[in-house]
Amino acid sequence: MMKSYLVIRPTQDMLYTAKRSMSCFSKNIIACLLFGIFVIFSNLVYATPISIKDSEGTIVRLAKPATRVVSLTPHTTEMMLSAGAGTKLVGIVNSADLTNQTKNIPKIGAYNTVSLEKILQQKPDLVLAWTHGNRHNEIKKLRQMGIPVYISNPMELKDIAKEVNDMGVLTGHTDMAKKNSQQFLNRLHNIQNTYKNKPTIRIFIQVSNDPIYTINNQTFLGKMLSICSAQNVFATAKQPAFPVSMEQVVQTNPDMIVSISHQNNLAQWKKWPITASNKNHLLFFTGKQLSRPSIGILDDLIRLCKQIDQTRT
Repeated sequence: MMKSYLVIRPTQDMLYTAKRSMSCFSKNIIACLLFGIFVIFSNLVYATPISIKDSEGTIVRLAKPATRVVSLTPHTTEMMLSAGAGTKLVGIVNSADLTNQTKNIPKIGAYNTVSLEKILQQKPDLVLAWTHGNRHNEIKKLRQMGIPVYISNPMELKDIAKEVNDMGVLTGHTDMAKKNSQQFLNRLHNIQNTYKNKPTIRIFIQVSNDPIYTINNQTFLGKMLSICSAQNVFATAKQPAFPVSMEQVVQTNPDMIVSISHQNNLAQWKKWPITASNKNHLLFFTGKQLSRPSIGILDDLIRLCKQIDQTRT
């Protein structure tokens, strides 16, 4: 008995469909390969160890971007937000001006009285601290426990941009950090250009009332006055912050007195025969950002420069 075979001759449509199917299959393979390469590359990028030098010159090393960050000062918290890394914060210090972004984050104490126990409860893989605000023995203990600590201490306005960039690198948010820090530097450059050729105003800056304290030009605030084309009458003093008598201030005969203390006691200067009193150039300046080195400081710097500038008219 003869076997019979069914022979099907492919039509043009069948050949076209087959070619399309093979083409799609090939494209899917290529797409899968590309996706696989992307995943592998991404993992390699994030697995690359991170090394950043903080303001004290200490190298902060992370095996991967930090995901659980505790901030021990208000200004480092604001820097984290500027870096686009607010979601990585798992602990911050108490502050009177908490925002919607930070009010629900666990609190670990005040900046000068943080609780080591509360810090450890958050299991941080990075802690942000401040040279002049946090206790050195607590920072030492954290490092001894193997917890990386980044010390913030911006000495110039441009250092704020550098530290925001650092926090972007440490948390894997480099794009947002670079964008916001560059905008900050652009604004700073514009402010400097606005006031650099203005006539100099001699200013006494009062940072507390009883006793009367002032600062030299090596301080953050002293350098900000220079941007406004204002000359600090105690610019060359040896100490960054120090007490002065009313008689010492009178001898300098300032054109203007600016108080940033918590209480307005400028009336005490009106009895003295100095230029600032005679022309009523007595300014009580309120601004939380002026003493907080973060990106928001430029808003208060602009206000301060404008109010100083009014005495030139």
